[in-house]
Amino acid sequence: MAAIKRLELRLVTGDRTDAGTDGDVFLGVGGREYNVDSRGDVNDHERNADRRYVFGENSTVLNPSENDPRTPWQTETEDLFATPMYIRIEPGDGGDWNIELAQLTVVDDSNNSITFDRLRGSSNLWLGERRGKYLYFRTPRHATGPGGVPGPLNG
Repeated sequence: MAAIKRLELRLVTGDRTDAGTDGDVFLGVGGREYNVDSRGDVNDHERNADRRYVFGENSTVLNPSENDPRTPWQTETEDLFATPMYIRIEPGDGGDWNIELAQLTVVDDSNNSITFDRLRGSSNLWLGERRGKYLYFRTPRHATGPGGVPGPLNG
């Protein structure tokens, strides 16, 4: 078990009519959620956007101290395999969202990392009020040891 110091998230919004959203997007990791929102006046989830977000060390997100895997408790690597990892949207008046790629890299305090991703190539998924709000990451096969026990992050 190791301490997670940084989460790196890449989200690609589709290049389709009405693909973008002004809704709120969240990342679920290690039993908690993080608000996926850039600092400054940025429309994060607009059509054809390819954005990267960093939570924790070298944060690039709005409200970095409230979106940090090190606080209010230290998230550990074993937490990755004990709880679901996902992207969630609360569209509100912001409309549905078309996502083409969700890629999450988790970095521990020894700089080991593991990457999870969904929707590569020509895949895409609409998320919204009547379409479903969640996109779950899958655990890579190499991330578990014998009997499905969580393994170390890969360096």
